[in-house]
Amino acid sequence: MGIPIIYIENESEEEKYLQQYKFSIHSKILESIETAFVEDIDRMELFQVVNNFRGFTFIVMVEKESWVDSLSKCLNFYEETEEYELCVRTQNLINKIEKQIK
Repeated sequence: MGIPIIYIENESEEEKYLQQYKFSIHSKILESIETAFVEDIDRMELFQVVNNFRGFTFIVMVEKESWVDSLSKCLNFYEETEEYELCVRTQNLINKIEKQIK
């Protein structure tokens, strides 16, 4: 199965997607890093964005070197939105990764 593809056709879709799907994006990052950590994968592709409005396509991915940074951003988002169960889950994963690095 391939990664999800997001199509953006105009500026309002672009803004709407970024605002409306923040939770989904952060959740996908958390889940992907959890999977990559457990399965010892160095890089996970999250989704592909086809932005026809701006004329470019890119793949959003997380690489092992940026796991903690990405998770820290997720943690900040979850704290702001008061998703405390996800805060705990994210912090636990950060701790596991940092413990493995040492």
